[in-house]
Amino acid sequence: DMRALLDDSVEIDDRIRAVALIEASYFINNCYMPDNYIFNNVSKLANIPSIFVQGRHDHVCPPETAWKLANAIGPKCRLHIVPGAHSRGENTMREVIRAYVWSFLIN
Repeated sequence: DMRALLDDSVEIDDRIRAVALIEASYFINNCYMPDNYIFNNVSKLANIPSIFVQGRHDHVCPPETAWKLANAIGPKCRLHIVPGAHSRGENTMREVIRAYVWSFLIN
C-alpha cells in the first residue's frame, strides 16, 4: 500500500491519489506500448505540425528524449525547453503552453 510510504502528516486528496495510481499503472505497463513504438512509427508524424513544450528538469521524460523525438519527426516539429521547469503544473510551463495554444487559435 503506497500510503504506508507517506508521512502520516501529509494529507493526500482523492485527485492526487487517482493521478498517482494512473501514472503508476502506465509506468508498470510500459505506457501500454511495445518498446520504441513511437520512434519506430515516427514517420507517421512527419507532416503534422507540432510543438513539444518540455521542462528542463523533467526527470521522468528527460529533455534529451524530447530533443531526439523532435529531430526524428523533422522540421514540422518545434521543441521549446522551459528552463527551471519540471511539469505542466508549474506556472512557467502553463504560461508557455497557453501562449502556444493561443497562437494556434489565432492563426
